[in-house]
Amino acid sequence: MKDIIKLVLQELENIQIIPAPTLDEFDRSQYLYHAFQVHGLSGVEIDGIGNVYGFLAGGQEKPLVISAHVDTVHAKSVDHSIVKQAEIWSGPGIGDNSLSLAALIGLIHHFHSQPAHLPGGIWFVANVSEEGLGNLAGMRVVTDRFKDKVNAFLVLEGIGLGAIFHQALGLKRFELRVSTAGGHAWVDYGNPSAIEELAKFITASKKIVGQKKGQVSLNFGSIAGGSTINSIAKQAVCRFEIRAVSEELLTQTNRKIGRLLIAANNPEVEYSVEEIGSRPFGGLKENHWLVEKAVKILSDLGLTPHLLAGSTDASEPLSRGYPSVCICLTRGGNIHTRNEFIEISSIKTGLQQVINLVNDIWRV
Repeated sequence: MKDIIKLVLQELENIQIIPAPTLDEFDRSQYLYHAFQVHGLSGVEIDGIGNVYGFLAGGQEKPLVISAHVDTVHAKSVDHSIVKQAEIWSGPGIGDNSLSLAALIGLIHHFHSQPAHLPGGIWFVANVSEEGLGNLAGMRVVTDRFKDKVNAFLVLEGIGLGAIFHQALGLKRFELRVSTAGGHAWVDYGNPSAIEELAKFITASKKIVGQKKGQVSLNFGSIAGGSTINSIAKQAVCRFEIRAVSEELLTQTNRKIGRLLIAANNPEVEYSVEEIGSRPFGGLKENHWLVEKAVKILSDLGLTPHLLAGSTDASEPLSRGYPSVCICLTRGGNIHTRNEFIEISSIKTGLQQVINLVNDIWRV
């Protein structure tokens, strides 16, 4: 295991410094394309959307897909350097998802060199467009490609060791625009401001949804508007998303927002909303063979498994009824910030979890 850890950490440093914002992941995909070739995979290719594939041959059983997403939430202009403090390494996107990509290479090395013959082959996939408005486009293509021709889809995330995401949270994303006549800050004082009207809408929306943590969430993630400090804002725009554990809850919340928008429209204020993204529902029951195997393996490693619902790349195959789970490789925190960090010492356990699960996948 020491040589695998060493390789993973080396590759983590190489991958981390290559920015890969969603929808602009080409440089990092190219690196992984060459890494897959160097480490002996066959059929290595990059598809039209930027996903990278490589195959490790095995026996006649159905193959397995192990995937990790290439993209991060951070712009190319952000400093992607790693800050090392003993067992804690930090940097933008280091756990989400540079570590998982490095782990793919470590796993390729392990399974390529192990003496035991795999009952089935393994497709290693580095897929694009997991974050934000990527809307799982990369994994949608991956799922279209393999469908039910594989035994299972194993999705890797860096942070959250012990978590098993076996249920897919559904979500919808929207862009909302508010328009008014605007005007001069003094002469036209009293005219509606697009910014102020949008702020009122946001406040009212949060009130009607209420506090339903663990059931439904409403998040306003970005906002912009206005032109100058002495002008009444003529335009304002925000982007928001609704997540829920069930399609019924998502639909109910969406309808509440819709009714609020209808009520808010008046001759002086115009609201327009456009759906800009969605993610599907789906899931495996706790007694599904893949979930039970993942739980047992974590327990055998001395960890407490946590069965969770989440919005991950596993959502796409889960929505179509294919066996899939998302599992995590280490502990860490500050996810989606520039100070995101991972714990180096627990990577060994995270990798062992994946290795044990792969070895157990084909056992009845």
